Amino acid sequence: MSNVIKASFIVFISIIFSCNSRNYSERKIVDNTYDVLSKVIDEYAKPSLIIPPPVREGIPDTLKTIRDSTLNLPNVNEWINQEHIIAIRPKLFELKEKHYYIFPIKEKEYQEEVENLFLENETSKSRSLIEILNLKSTRGNVFIEAPEEDDLRANNNLWDTFDLLFNASEIKFNSTYDKALLVVGISKAPLDGFSKFILLEKRNDKWEIIYTRTLTIS
Repeated sequence: MSNVIKASFIVFISIIFSCNSRNYSERKIVDNTYDVLSKVIDEYAKPSLIIPPPVREGIPDTLKTIRDSTLNLPNVNEWINQEHIIAIRPKLFELKEKHYYIFPIKEKEYQEEVENLFLENETSKSRSLIEILNLKSTRGNVFIEAPEEDDLRANNNLWDTFDLLFNASEIKFNSTYDKALLVVGISKAPLDGFSKFILLEKRNDKWEIIYTRTLTIS
């Protein structure tokens, strides 16, 4: 009887340990998913600057004052913190091998890292659905849920309700959660956008973008 009790106790402890380990791993994925997405949004969701082009030598530069003040805007708090509405798709699309093989990484120093992340176990992949409220807003960014794709096609006026549309893939992490790979699509208008591969690395407990590769431009 004592052996049965002992065996049952061992099984019980094993189950508890397994559950705790799984919960810890899940927590790591969730936390890092929001940290990575918040970092990428912060990097690309910035107000646009339209800088007058320089004039040719010998021609009076009547726009010099405007150009100089425009170039200084990123140092002005009021400009940095202005409200910027970011429409975010809460469903992350699947990161597929075709994203890599159609546009292979040419830089050898990142090639192996990207390939390894594509081959990582599915347990190291982010969830496919996020809660927008869990994203960390910076500057004057305001996050809203993006309209459906069909609605945007049917009604171009919906583009006037936000400044930027952000769409991201699921995120592939390595086993130690200090490397991450995803694809993002960012648009300001129906024919004003791009998509990119983004490779990040966690340094001093903060995610940093270490490599990007443009996939498409519209």
